[in-house]
Amino acid sequence: MNKRIIVIVVGLLVVAGGVYKFVLTGGAPPVKEKKNIEGVLLPLDKEFMINLSGGQIAKVNIALLLDEKDPAAALAAAAEGGGPIPAHPQNAAIRSVITSTLMESSAAQLQDPNQRKGLLVELKANLEKQTDAKVKAVLITDVIVS
Repeated sequence: MNKRIIVIVVGLLVVAGGVYKFVLTGGAPPVKEKKNIEGVLLPLDKEFMINLSGGQIAKVNIALLLDEKDPAAALAAAAEGGGPIPAHPQNAAIRSVITSTLMESSAAQLQDPNQRKGLLVELKANLEKQTDAKVKAVLITDVIVS
């Protein structure tokens, strides 16, 4: 008889704890959503018209994936709601580095996916060396070579 009472009391306590956890406190803890892109995307304001090393011309649009610690990241994140996308504070220096790097590249580096990966790594490294932008990745969003 005493054992039955103890089992019933323990069972009621477990049920009461479950009710408290899931009903009164808002349920299970939120599951942290895994993001595919960590950071803030900042499309650069104008396309690049570049004379490539082989004499061809390329039109390229570029976006930067910025670390959240970059000063422009907060501005870009605020613009995601539909406002105008602000320029990075070092926009001129960033564009200069990208233009110089792209002018030394070939059409194949822009058109071939494997070669483009190397070019993107080079662009990121040059931006890290020559600007204060906290760039996590460089993305080529559009490219035309003629």
